[in-house]
Amino acid sequence: MNQPGPKSSKRGWIIGILVVLCCIGLMIVAIGGYAFYYLSANNFFRTQAPNLSSNNDANTVSQAPTVPVSRPPVESISDETLNTLEQDVVPYNDPYDLACRLKNICNVSHTLPAPATPLQVGAQQQFWVSNVETDQNFQI
Repeated sequence: MNQPGPKSSKRGWIIGILVVLCCIGLMIVAIGGYAFYYLSANNFFRTQAPNLSSNNDANTVSQAPTVPVSRPPVESISDETLNTLEQDVVPYNDPYDLACRLKNICNVSHTLPAPATPLQVGAQQQFWVSNVETDQNFQI
């Protein structure tokens, strides 16, 4: 009887090459991450304009001037907005009132009309319910 020989060692070589390539890739990513961290820590990526007025040397770089922010004192700010908000009456969030005021859909019934034929004892229907704790809707 012929016995099959051991599997070819090509599979081991392929796996070894893949492992080496993965290690090289990880080293490249690590070196790139370190370079980015080092360059950003040294403000390499900050945009700077050359100083052309004081020195003609191209290697001289000046920082952009800071613009002072002027804010009025708190005591000088008008209380008009605060007074308006305190005196205004905010209506209750009533969906029927909102529909009438904003969409001009008025006289909406608060309940559904009765069915055309009365339901029999033991009748079953499917309807949607909402679980407000999980914000999910499902049919029962």
